[in-house]
Amino acid sequence: MIKLKNILTEKKDLAPNIIADLAKMTDRNNHNEARRDLASHMNNLKYQHIYQSIIMIQNKEGHMPRNLIKYRDDVDKQFFSLVKRKYGNYNDIHKAF
Repeated sequence: MIKLKNILTEKKDLAPNIIADLAKMTDRNNHNEARRDLASHMNNLKYQHIYQSIIMIQNKEGHMPRNLIKYRDDVDKQFFSLVKRKYGNYNDIHKAF
């Protein structure tokens, strides 16, 4: 008999080709874009919009202001805890960043 608890807590794996794409983006210093794309693959509009806004500010300023880096770090804590709960291959995803 299948237990409901196991069904609700079963984690999915993010496709290896997506993880490879995220790693390529971070290798090219596109860290914010990689985070936005991961949020997109998760179908999480909240974080897609947050990271898109960070990208827009970074582009307007021409760099990442210190306060924006601190804000992104705070958002990352929440976002990556969500990623960890959703994906069984979290360690592979985290290594891509």
